[in-house]
Amino acid sequence: MNVLVLGGNGFIGSHLVDKLLSEGHTVRVFDKNAEYYRKPLPGVNYHIGEFGNRGLLSEALNGMDVVVHLISTTLPKTSNDDPVFDVKSNVIESLFLLE
Repeated sequence: MNVLVLGGNGFIGSHLVDKLLSEGHTVRVFDKNAEYYRKPLPGVNYHIGEFGNRGLLSEALNGMDVVVHLISTTLPKTSNDDPVFDVKSNVIESLFLLE
């Protein structure tokens, strides 16, 4: 199965990628940053970009059977500091993804 992991370079996402690879799935990762603690894994197709970049996200979605959405653009403190940004960058972009 072709699986896209949005946020696949984060803590939870990187562990999910490991599990999917161990089960023989084809994995693509879309994240705004490369992993901090390890080099890119062989066999993983990495797409680096912002979640709000719909062109890059559309490219990453192409040919995928399953999408796992683990992206969050804010932390609890920053969501309280700027709730409008939190809604725009998380909720609204997720709605566009679902379309």
